[in-house]
Amino acid sequence: MKNSNPHSLKAFLISLTLALFVFTLPIISQNTGAIKLSYNYPADLPVKYLSTSNMVQDIDINGQIMSVNIAAILGCTVKSIGMAENNLVLEMKIDTLSQTVDSPGGLIGGALKEVIGKVFTMKILPTGKETDLSGA
Repeated sequence: MKNSNPHSLKAFLISLTLALFVFTLPIISQNTGAIKLSYNYPADLPVKYLSTSNMVQDIDINGQIMSVNIAAILGCTVKSIGMAENNLVLEMKIDTLSQTVDSPGGLIGGALKEVIGKVFTMKILPTGKETDLSGA
């Protein structure tokens, strides 16, 4: 015996039609002109970045749970120096850099004071690919 609900089938088909319309509309209405994305830091205007990440790992070994917490922080300032050939030359300054690992063995890590305040230059293509990191 066939058990189908015509109302749910109709609602499904309407939903499918609407979804196809909504998701294909942006594709149809897109501009066919070429879009050029490129890195272009303003000259003499520093841009600050701060990246923080936390990772928690819970491990169950034969019923015993062990937790490991890892925290990492990277802060830097990027400033455009100018162009060299087709490459953008950037001055990078490390504002903060640290990593800590908290595990049953104890807390280790901390700030990497030796690199905080270091400045180096790097070259990137307008697409963002690094071409010269020799200054690091």
